[in-house]
Amino acid sequence: MSSSLPLISHFVCIFNTFFVKTSYLDMKVIIVGAGIAGLSAAIALKRSIPSISIQVFEIRDKPSTIGGAVNLTPNALRYLSHLKALDRLKDKACPLRAIDIVSCRTGHKVSEMSFDVPDSDGHQALRAKRADLLAALTDTWRLDHGGEVMYDARLTAIERGSAGVVRASFSVGGGAPLSVDAHLLLGTDGIHSAVRATYVEPARKEVYSGVATANGMVAVPAGAHFGLPFDATAVFASRRGSLLLSFASADRADVYLGAVMETSEVSSREGWRALGEDQDAVRAEIFGRFGETGPLATRIADVLQLLPDWFLYPVYKLPPGGVWCKDQVMLLGDAAHAVSWLLCEMTGIYLSAYYQRRCHRKGNLPALPLRMLCSFRV
Repeated sequence: MSSSLPLISHFVCIFNTFFVKTSYLDMKVIIVGAGIAGLSAAIALKRSIPSISIQVFEIRDKPSTIGGAVNLTPNALRYLSHLKALDRLKDKACPLRAIDIVSCRTGHKVSEMSFDVPDSDGHQALRAKRADLLAALTDTWRLDHGGEVMYDARLTAIERGSAGVVRASFSVGGGAPLSVDAHLLLGTDGIHSAVRATYVEPARKEVYSGVATANGMVAVPAGAHFGLPFDATAVFASRRGSLLLSFASADRADVYLGAVMETSEVSSREGWRALGEDQDAVRAEIFGRFGETGPLATRIADVLQLLPDWFLYPVYKLPPGGVWCKDQVMLLGDAAHAVSWLLCEMTGIYLSAYYQRRCHRKGNLPALPLRMLCSFRV
C-alpha cells in the first residue's frame, strides 16, 4: 500500500487545486492511446459525466489489430455491459464454459478453470478476437457518445500550464503541430508509453523480458476439434512450455494458437510476422515443443500445420517502483505497470480493474482516479 500513497497524494493535490476553482462538469480530458484501456476510459468518463470534453489520440493511422484472442471473464463482461459495449461483441465471440488444462505427456485433461456458473448478473465468459473487442468499444464511443479518435497523432511534448491546465502537443499525419489544453491527461499508450517517456517518468525504461509470444489465427471447419480433448479453450502443458488453443468466434470457425518462446530481442517492439527462414525457425521451434512427443503430438501437429504465418510479439516489462502520475498526467494499463500479456489474458482483468461501477455515479469523478489507484500495486 505504501507505494500507492504518493500517487494518492498527487491526485489529492490535483483535485484540491482544480475543483476549488472550477466545476469538474466542464473539465477537459485528453486520452493518449485508443486501445482497450483508452476507449474504455473515454466511455466510462463520458457515461459518468456527459458534459465533460474528451479528446482521444492514437499514434497508429487506424484501429490496431495487434494481438490475437482475449479471454473475457465474467467481471470483464459485467463492465463491458455497463459501458453498453457488450451487445456489440457477444454475438461475435465464443462462449467459454472453462479453460481446460491438458497434459501433453498423458493426453488427458488434468484440471480446468471453470466459468460454468454465471455470476450474479448472469455473465459467464467469452473468448473474443481482440480486433472485435476494439471494434465494439470504438463503435460505442463513436455512435453512443459522438466521440472521435484522431489517428496518426504522435505525441511530441507535454507541458504544465497555469491555472490547472496541461498542454499536449502532437504531430498529426506528419503535418503541422497540434497543441491541446486539458485539465487531465490519461496515458493509455501501452508499455512503450510516450506519455511516460515524455513527462511522467522519462528515466523509467521498459526492459525486454527475454521471451516473446508466438501466435496466430487460422480458419477451420466450424467446430473442428481435431480429436483434441477440449471444449472451447485449452492449455496444452508440456515440460517445454504451454500451447493455448482456443476457438475465437461464435461459429467456432476461427482457432487461435498461442505459445511462449525464448528469443533474442526483435527489431519491432510491437510484433512482426516471421518470414522465410525465420518463419521456418519459429515453426520448427513450436513443433519441437508440442508436436513431436506424447499421445497428442500428431493431432497438435495437424493444427499447427494449418497456420500459414506465426506472429512474434516481444514481451517487455517495467522495473519495480516508479510512479503513475505527475501533476495532472496519469498513466493507466501497461503504460503504468506493464502486467505481462503473454497470452492476451490480461485484457479482461484490465476492464474489471479500471472501471468499478460504483465509481460512475454522477458527481463522483474526484473519487474515480483515487479508487483506481487504490486497486493496484507496483
